[in-house]
Amino acid sequence: MGLAIIEQAAKEEIRRFIDRGPTAKELERVQTQYRASFLRGIERVGGFGGKSGVLAENMVYGGSPDRYQRKLDYIADASRADLQTVVGEWLGENAYIAEVYPHPAMTAAPAGADRSKPPEPAGFPSGEFPEFDRVTLTNGLDILVAQRTAIPLVNLTLILNAGFAADQFAQPGTAAMTMAMLAANPINMALMSDPPSLPPRLLGPGGARAAF
Repeated sequence: MGLAIIEQAAKEEIRRFIDRGPTAKELERVQTQYRASFLRGIERVGGFGGKSGVLAENMVYGGSPDRYQRKLDYIADASRADLQTVVGEWLGENAYIAEVYPHPAMTAAPAGADRSKPPEPAGFPSGEFPEFDRVTLTNGLDILVAQRTAIPLVNLTLILNAGFAADQFAQPGTAAMTMAMLAANPINMALMSDPPSLPPRLLGPGGARAAF
């Protein structure tokens, strides 16, 4: 496929965006994703998106390390019309288009570094982890809670013994047999022909059938 075809398709999509703009749900989803990504990034101290990078970038380009707060406000307050205006101004007919081609194949220089063995680490940092509380519910489910107050986020992970993991020690294959019997049941054959109509507990990722 030539670059001209790709460029034409991109221009058509941009033109549709300029004419119609995003839907309200699309705008809300992107705003939420951006803020969540920002909060996840500043969990780290260094690296791209970490605290040090955010403060340094805003100091260099914005003149103040807390300039990011204004950027967050701009994104949170952006409207559909704002996006249409900005896209029309910067991605419209006057947009600059650059064609980038792959570099030729490159090889390592024969000298300048010792490649006979991997470099040895100078040391290992010590890990510091928050204390956690453990509670067992009446149904036997263990709850572990580790609290960190640096950023306003809640991260939840649920792990259940399910599928093959729930097979009895002396009876391996129980989960697989259960799923096979569901498929063999004449009453359920119609349901099996349309996976989305099955109960959620019988659906795995992407609608795949799995016994739990």
